[in-house]
Amino acid sequence: MAKGYWLATGRINDPRGFMVYAAAAEAYLQKCGAKMFIRDAHTDVREGNPGHLTVLIEFPTVEAAKAAYEAPEYQDMIRLRTPNSEACFSILEEGDKLAR
Repeated sequence: MAKGYWLATGRINDPRGFMVYAAAAEAYLQKCGAKMFIRDAHTDVREGNPGHLTVLIEFPTVEAAKAAYEAPEYQDMIRLRTPNSEACFSILEEGDKLAR
């Protein structure tokens, strides 16, 4: 089965407030069996304007990634994140999907 990923890019507007979300999300993601691949607040952006925050998290399957996002526990955490940051958030499935 293909792995799933959360990919988030954006900017942190209030670092103190954002860290409350980050701590809660880190504990939650461990319970979900997710693996943090990248968490960088100083991304070297060469093209576009996605902000300087990049996060990439791996899940055992894309279904697990979707379920973790849709869970009420995580939906509550989104309320901690949104006042303190701006983000573009995607759920991806491993593999080359452009060829489909």
